[in-house]
Amino acid sequence: MKQQFEPQEQVNIDGRGTTLCRPKSSINFRETQGQTDRDLSSFMKRQRKQSQLLPQKRSWVHIKNETGDQKEAVSGTIASRCQNTERGEDWLIKNDMSSTETLQTTREEARHQANILSGDQTITPFPSCCSRLHRKASFSARYTVRGLIGKGGCGVVFDGIRKCDKKRVAIKYVPKTDKYQYLQLSKDKGPIPKEVALMQILSHPPKCCYILQLLEWIEKPDHYILVLEQPLPCQDMLDFIARSGGHFQESTAQAFMNQVVLAVKYCQDRGVLHRDIKLENILVQTDTMKIKLIDFGCGDLLHDTVYNTFAGTKFYCPPEWMLDGEYLGGPATIWSLGVLLFELVCGWMPFRNKKEIITGHLHFKDSISEKCQDLICWCLQQDPRKRPVLEQILKHDWMNGL
Repeated sequence: MKQQFEPQEQVNIDGRGTTLCRPKSSINFRETQGQTDRDLSSFMKRQRKQSQLLPQKRSWVHIKNETGDQKEAVSGTIASRCQNTERGEDWLIKNDMSSTETLQTTREEARHQANILSGDQTITPFPSCCSRLHRKASFSARYTVRGLIGKGGCGVVFDGIRKCDKKRVAIKYVPKTDKYQYLQLSKDKGPIPKEVALMQILSHPPKCCYILQLLEWIEKPDHYILVLEQPLPCQDMLDFIARSGGHFQESTAQAFMNQVVLAVKYCQDRGVLHRDIKLENILVQTDTMKIKLIDFGCGDLLHDTVYNTFAGTKFYCPPEWMLDGEYLGGPATIWSLGVLLFELVCGWMPFRNKKEIITGHLHFKDSISEKCQDLICWCLQQDPRKRPVLEQILKHDWMNGL
């Protein structure tokens, strides 16, 4: 049955009218990983019951010799494909259910065709991975799904290969639930998943090198598939800092923080609020020490009014949410950056529970410089009005003095 949507709010982004939509039966956006795990489990039970094709407790490691179609997995089980997959994919394409599956001529194809007509002899064949034939082919014909990379609050991510050019990608599976929110970016197209919409807003040139890029997305009957770039070699910041002794020297932390703040500033300049900035959502390219901000599943459009629904990780939650049940996007982001910086230089969380977040007492390592402590304390002010803005963080003495 086709989902019905009702408009929730309307904002302007780069002059475009953007409408936030959610299913009529939806409730508050996903708030905890436990709830998400239950959603994924329920989704797979429904999928198994409908298809009646899957035995119980099949796992990724047990199907390494089976076909690509059988390797589409969600949360450790197989998301079975129906026998009429190709027909279903064609229906999605014709009805423009996925902006990346449309058969309209792309800008690159049009440019390539114009070069051919002009008699340009220097042009090379148009890459098959960008062609309409490639985009019309089924997902399993275009991508090879490999091992599990990670599981988060908004879906599971697998290693993958784009077959046309052997490019390594990350493939994220997100189940459809009543809580899943949608955005309508333009009047002539229907609502699309909020995570997809936010990443599309951030993908307009000039792009930010510190934000992971969405390559394409596909809608399936019970879940969405997001194909993301995968920088290699890379680790998430949590693993990277663990392999670096549990914390960083201030010079290393400063280099990372500059990149993170620039990524967050780019998001806010585009009207996007990430809402889940933490070690696990920052990738580190270990050969260049460059970072990528990932996972916009908890994100939202940035606005000047208060938010009364929290999405993210409780240890990064600002005290105003604990006390008043509401927060502003800008100051809440600064709070999470203060928590992040504390973790980078000290190696542990500044607050372990609600009481400590509200009281706000900080205990630094003796080796932490006064300038670093000053910046952290500024970001972790209990009064959100006293916290700095992103530009002030970038101009702080500690961010420029090492």
